[in-house]
Amino acid sequence: MKGDTLVFLPGSFEIRRSAEALQSISERFGFAVIPLHGDLPPSEQNRAILPSERRKVILATNVAETSITIPGIEAVIDSGLARVAGHSPWSGFPTLATAKISRSSAAQRAGRAGRTQAGRVLCLYTRSDFESRPAHEMPEIKRADLTEAALMLHGAGIRDVHSFPWFEAPPKPALEAADALLLKLDAIDEGGRTTDIGTRMLEFPVHPRLARMIVEGTKLQVPEESTLLAAILSERDIRLESRTGFGLRASKIRSGASGPSDLLELLDRFREAEDAAFLTERVLALGLDPGAIQAVRRGQRQLRRLVSGKRGMHNASPENTEENLLIATLAAFPDRVAKRRKAGSRELVLAAGDPPSSRRQA
Repeated sequence: MKGDTLVFLPGSFEIRRSAEALQSISERFGFAVIPLHGDLPPSEQNRAILPSERRKVILATNVAETSITIPGIEAVIDSGLARVAGHSPWSGFPTLATAKISRSSAAQRAGRAGRTQAGRVLCLYTRSDFESRPAHEMPEIKRADLTEAALMLHGAGIRDVHSFPWFEAPPKPALEAADALLLKLDAIDEGGRTTDIGTRMLEFPVHPRLARMIVEGTKLQVPEESTLLAAILSERDIRLESRTGFGLRASKIRSGASGPSDLLELLDRFREAEDAAFLTERVLALGLDPGAIQAVRRGQRQLRRLVSGKRGMHNASPENTEENLLIATLAAFPDRVAKRRKAGSRELVLAAGDPPSSRRQA
């Protein structure tokens, strides 16, 4: 085989692990291993597209499925998996879950092989698995959290988001849930008008919950900590151990394992990386993900510039910092306040009054 190989993997973590596994083989046989995913800068993405003196094995997410045309591909290896956007009703955050792709996506991936020459496709799943998959992907608007979109519409002066001429109308309950949350966050009033708080929230390119945290954190003079925490929660878990456990979203519901809040633990872990000068080897030795740490740094710099450009950054006294940050967090999660059913119980009852079937464990 003289052409290049395109390997479809779910995400950047699997790409990084596969590149590490292929390192010795690539050196022995003289081919280049090139990652390709949406988080890479354009110059790095161009390496997958531009001609190379060596054969290329391109490890890609579904960004290479339709968004980018790569010449010279002779073989495709398809894991049959992708990261699919959705949201968690419990955590209140958007999620990215690994899921099987549809039959149409599988055909699209296979079509990347042999466009200019004879090619072949290797699917890492069985024919019966393929035939059991849905014909097409569910549109993202039918499975995603719409709170951010609803806030933008209200900010544009649209009071009733149900009346907006959607290209494809989202489910009515999803829009109702989005408006209900914006009301709890004090981002809109009962008439659908954006409040002063909601207007300030629109300044930040993060989920409305995290924007609310930053607005409240700035008011309580913890802008540095609130922007850092928002950046941490916007990215994948910075802790490597989460890759083999339940991850960030699940770990946040643990009760006081190492202090008053797991969120404060995450801040402390990031500060450890900061003390290590963000050097890759030292960050790895701390059990942290260097890529995630760098993504958090970039995110916080952007959020911090937005805060300082508007109102300046004034820090609270050190003894009040953690308390004020936790108060800002409560402002972002008013529907997640709960109490134990009784002393020593691991069963929680939410302030929102969830039915018994929705009770959570501490």
